[in-house]
Amino acid sequence: MNTTVLLTLLFAVIVQMQASGKQVLTPGGYRDENCVHQVPHGTYIYNDRSDDGVPVLFARYPNGTNIKYNSPCLMGTSIGVPYGWTAFTHWQSQKPITTYNGQWGVSNLPPSQDGQTLFLFTGLQNSFGEENLQQMATIIQPVLQYGPSAAGGGPFWAIASWLVTSSGHSVYSILEKVQPGGIIIGNMTKNQQGNWEITAYSTTNKKKSGIVVDTGSNEPYAFVTLEVYGVEKCNDFPTGSTVFNDLYIVSDKEEVPQWQKESQDQCEEAINIQSPKIVSVKW
Repeated sequence: MNTTVLLTLLFAVIVQMQASGKQVLTPGGYRDENCVHQVPHGTYIYNDRSDDGVPVLFARYPNGTNIKYNSPCLMGTSIGVPYGWTAFTHWQSQKPITTYNGQWGVSNLPPSQDGQTLFLFTGLQNSFGEENLQQMATIIQPVLQYGPSAAGGGPFWAIASWLVTSSGHSVYSILEKVQPGGIIIGNMTKNQQGNWEITAYSTTNKKKSGIVVDTGSNEPYAFVTLEVYGVEKCNDFPTGSTVFNDLYIVSDKEEVPQWQKESQDQCEEAINIQSPKIVSVKW
């Protein structure tokens, strides 16, 4: 199956949504603006279903405030439109993953500014490809972002942690600005309660942004991803490469992922798998 088909299937088929009509960008495609929610750092997110089986998302803020996102927010566009996952690796674990950590650098700023958005992240999903047609798909991800998104942003790099689901709901922690040349640590670890603690952390300015998520499922699919939108020319990308290193995946033991790679050749962006622990993204 080719990359275009996989990206079209990723997260579900296009469905008609109850929508305000305005779409905003997440690292999982475009969503209705009423279905994208900012939460404070450390917020606990969990899924449940109503009596009629409709997925419902809940948030419990660190101060004890409880929020229910019960609107039937269905996805308006498929992930990967218009560019989406332009270069990525994927690997499926045969056992439930309990930890996925890694670190990567903050690149220089792109030479050109055309309102482009670049997402770089490690991610975990409960399904991938055709499986997304059979269940509610979720992706959890600590994200390094350049450009605008629903979380904010602009012509600078920033970090946040995200949950995106195929029901259309997205939740993100507050965006924190970081500087070129810095190092980002992305951490996804299941705690003793079985909830994912997802944190993006800058070792340079000590900024961090995270959420705690109970997805209600296992996430056996691991990714390293470059996702892009609004790129008009090659100078909209930084120069050089971004290296993801110290990639560390644990199930009941440390795993040795056999990464597979996919890419779409817009400019020269590509994935280079140097080892199970090192993956680089060439701009």
